[in-house]
Amino acid sequence: MGVLGIDPAEHYVRFGAATLRNPSPNFDTAHYMERNPDVAATGMNPLVHYLLHGAVERRSVRPVTADSPLVTDEYDDAGRWLFDIEPLLQGAKLEGTAVVVARRKILREPPPPGALVVAWVINQHDKMTHQYRVRNYAEALSALNVHPLILSERDLAEGDFGGIDIVVLCRIAANPAMLRTVDEFRSGGGKVIFDIDDMVFDPDRIDFIRHVAAKSEPDKDIFRKIMSRLRDTMWRSDLVTTSTFALKLEVERMGMRALVLPNNISLRHEAEAQDLMARSRDEGARIRIGYFSGTKSHEHDFAECSEALVSIMQEQPNVELLVVGWLEAAERFRTFGDRFIQMPLLSHHEMMKALSTVDINLAPLELRNPFTHCKSELKIFEAALYGIPTIASPTASYSAVITHQRDGLLAETRVQWVKLLRQLISEPKRRVEIGQRAKKNIANRFLVSTTVHEANAILRSVKNERARPLPPRSIPPMDRTTPAISVVSILYRKSEEVVYFLETMRRQSFDLPYEIVLVNDRSPDESVAVVEEFVRKRSSLPDANPNMQVRIITNDANLGNCASRNRGVSESTGDIIVVVDADCLFNRDFLALHYRAHQRGKCDAVVGPKGIETNHRPPMSVLALHEADSSLAVQEARPQDGTNQDSFVNSVTRNFSVRRSFAEASLPEGLFDEQFTYSASPDSGFGWEDVEMGCRLYKAHARIKFLADTASIHISHPPTVENRDKPYRSLKNFRRLHEKHPLLRLESRQWTRSTYEAIVKWCKSAGGDLKSNADFHFMEEHLADTKRDLVVFTRPAKPLRILTFRWHCPHQYELYRLGHQFTLATGMGTGLCERWEWAHRPMPTNARMVPYARINPHDYDLAILHFDENLLHPEICHGKVPLDWGATFLKAMKEWDLPKVAICHGTPQFHGQYDPEYDQSDLGEVIEENRLELVELLKDVEVVCNSHQSMREWKFIKSRTIWHGFSPHEFPPGMKGAGVYAMAIRGLANRPHYNGYQVMRRVMEALGRDIRVSNLAVGDPSVQYTPRTYEWAKVKYENYVRSIGAKGIYLNTTVRSPMPRTRGEAMMAGVPTVSLRNHDVDMFIENGVNGFFTDTPEELADQVRYLFTHQEVRERMGKASRLTAMNVFNQDRYLAAWTQLIRDIM
Repeated sequence: MGVLGIDPAEHYVRFGAATLRNPSPNFDTAHYMERNPDVAATGMNPLVHYLLHGAVERRSVRPVTADSPLVTDEYDDAGRWLFDIEPLLQGAKLEGTAVVVARRKILREPPPPGALVVAWVINQHDKMTHQYRVRNYAEALSALNVHPLILSERDLAEGDFGGIDIVVLCRIAANPAMLRTVDEFRSGGGKVIFDIDDMVFDPDRIDFIRHVAAKSEPDKDIFRKIMSRLRDTMWRSDLVTTSTFALKLEVERMGMRALVLPNNISLRHEAEAQDLMARSRDEGARIRIGYFSGTKSHEHDFAECSEALVSIMQEQPNVELLVVGWLEAAERFRTFGDRFIQMPLLSHHEMMKALSTVDINLAPLELRNPFTHCKSELKIFEAALYGIPTIASPTASYSAVITHQRDGLLAETRVQWVKLLRQLISEPKRRVEIGQRAKKNIANRFLVSTTVHEANAILRSVKNERARPLPPRSIPPMDRTTPAISVVSILYRKSEEVVYFLETMRRQSFDLPYEIVLVNDRSPDESVAVVEEFVRKRSSLPDANPNMQVRIITNDANLGNCASRNRGVSESTGDIIVVVDADCLFNRDFLALHYRAHQRGKCDAVVGPKGIETNHRPPMSVLALHEADSSLAVQEARPQDGTNQDSFVNSVTRNFSVRRSFAEASLPEGLFDEQFTYSASPDSGFGWEDVEMGCRLYKAHARIKFLADTASIHISHPPTVENRDKPYRSLKNFRRLHEKHPLLRLESRQWTRSTYEAIVKWCKSAGGDLKSNADFHFMEEHLADTKRDLVVFTRPAKPLRILTFRWHCPHQYELYRLGHQFTLATGMGTGLCERWEWAHRPMPTNARMVPYARINPHDYDLAILHFDENLLHPEICHGKVPLDWGATFLKAMKEWDLPKVAICHGTPQFHGQYDPEYDQSDLGEVIEENRLELVELLKDVEVVCNSHQSMREWKFIKSRTIWHGFSPHEFPPGMKGAGVYAMAIRGLANRPHYNGYQVMRRVMEALGRDIRVSNLAVGDPSVQYTPRTYEWAKVKYENYVRSIGAKGIYLNTTVRSPMPRTRGEAMMAGVPTVSLRNHDVDMFIENGVNGFFTDTPEELADQVRYLFTHQEVRERMGKASRLTAMNVFNQDRYLAAWTQLIRDIM
């Protein structure tokens, strides 16, 4: 066969087995077929049968050593033999040989109820990798309702993965059988994760793996094939998990989503750490330096420090060196006699015992090599577990975990290695101090009791499809060199936290230049030195971020937060200004998402989730949770206004950006009012400077976007300044805030009330006399009206599951601010209910449309049904209402066995309601039998009416009135428009007697040609927004509100519409309204004060003309109208009323 150039394996598969030839001395084909007649009966290739089944069943493979397994130095499990010959079997018409692979059930016992079933597939040679990346996690995850399975590669060929949610392939190289199983599993809805802990998936970079680079080209070709197969597995997966951030970058460069899942310290070693702490020594005992090589592939790594070690051992007779594992370079140290100790490769447990005996741990890695820069931090964190300091090479991964001279040391040159070794040898207290910091900062971060939560978040986000996508890419100008973004922050007592801030900024995916402007407000600690050291170390790394520049501006004196931020902003140069705190961490796409939001247009400022605390958990571990699950930030955030995430009061400097051009034009005095600065002066207040900025953004009509996918995490720490007066200083600034923005008490009423109550409670807890406090008395008087007419709405701690259907989208948009989960059923018979009306409102994120066939009503807590007067009799609507109008409502009434609320969007049917030509004497009379029929249908259901008048007209058996509710944050003040607008003529004509078509015609005739009544012209968002998406609809709605504010008068001619929404919107925008007297208008409009109402078209025309010709009166009445609306139509009243209704029903 060699002469003929025939592949021996291929010959055996195709011909050799049939002629009873042997594939190797270890396998006797004739013996196997003779001993196993069942194999002959199946027609299966005997070697294939053995590899799939016989090895596990311990079948005999040759006469002499019948019980010996089939192993060689190259392949230590039968499965790997199968993978080598398996490609020959795929799709082949093998002469006389049938390949039969029987599937066996992997999940043999039912998992615990609700458990996530995860199968890790491992090979048979990366045993330590399995410990760090599989077994430790599987053990710990079982306590988090994960049902773990650990499988061999063989199971991929023969296993039935039914019932398994996720398969994790740990360094598994692709082969056709495996890929077929993976494709089948994914097509059935299963998720696949590829887990990797080394850069061994890019065959083009094989020479960076030094022990491979030294091999012959044929051997290298073998490794290239393996690397290509690993890459193929990666590309076939849903997500890749890597051991380090540097490795994650390499995966992302190949077009795959990746998340970091660190190696870890097992529960066992965590528990044993106290018993294996560094050995106690006699006075004068030698200082032991340890290097734990492992395999002989680390020769190049040890060379980084070997010369320094020789020098140290020559000059320091009290030093000894312990080397564990293969290391030829260690031979030169044998001249030091018993001061050199070498142990063979140890089991992990024995290695940890040996590690616990050293004083100084070494972690050298070859520099300027992308392979070593991706290596895991395990050599560092395992030493840290015992309080042992490490001197390490400043690779990307090592530099990310060690803060130089604080919890470890980084050495790049021989001189540095010598210097740092001398330091730790000669300064025992310093050595212990760094070791203890390493235990606190590094070991705690890598305990599996910490990292298991990251694993759990990754698994569940993949299962629920909440994992973040690949980082967004911008389309950068090719020659851009100036910063696109300026990140401004203050340095003051942040030496412990700022390194995390900088590291997360360094990791940003943003692909344009950006600058970090740090204002040193004369910080008395080492904050500046930490920043400078960070910049110096990170700038030389292979994964150094070329887009990030850091500069420090130093104040001449301690100026406080407001003045420092203003200085940083004024000296920054980016188009977008991000103002954040230097004790926060940010997800990787933070800057990219902020920038993209601004670049799409119609965006002046951006806010996102904040108020997320580390709560003394390792900061990078908390960040990893948020990198894994894009929904977590909104869940954990504590915004000022949780009902309205894009509210101006959420403009807090932990997740905030503003467009420079807007800030300079609209806030020329600076972003921050320096009267709010916190300083040592007794007149200084504390806090609320960012909310004050938000108030000015609101008054400037800023369009503020909320980015749910951004995460800002505050590193919990003691206050930088202890001050018992801080509560009272907070009260002082809260008063300043309301003196400067007095309408804030209505514009964000719930936030004002709850925050004031919290400040008062804080003051009382700190002691002192509130009764004599001038700020307290001012606020009590300022908020007196809100106390007299107290409205309290709190978002539910546990949202209800509410079943409903689409009806009146603007109404539902406001209703869903309740915070419950709303499922809108489709496919129930009414065409209107099939799709959301994106052009009118965005569909709230707590709502979803689901086909009714996929809904089980028993899974819900409450049903909310929508209807109008045409529910039962659409056939009398002159063809204007489709005949399927009531189908969905009636089906819901029949099939939804739930507590119900029905919302009535109309008034009783009347004769001639849709017919403009109707001239009978009963025009306008209620069709009583139709009203009674509907009342009878709803006799057991609580009905919500939009006006008191409609409730009186309907006479439902159980009903109440809830007026519309609007959020003032969506209606900025001071929009001084002109002109008169009203409902579109086509809308009036569609329901002429309902909407007052004839009334409008008479008004327009009375006004003549001097005053034109127009409709709103609402522009569409730019092409940067995808139509009929949340972002598109949000901009469309903002355009609508601004179109209202561009008008001066709203004319409402409706006759029977219960509480027209457009009138309430006009009042919220500060536009005076003129209405016919009906449906409660006289309950909130005072003629000539905050609007007009009357009974005749002619008087309507007179009132419109008066307002049109008297600008001062129009503006005064508009302001009064807005004040009224912010009180009676405030969303907090509306939501509080609905909350009470739901309580009553439930």
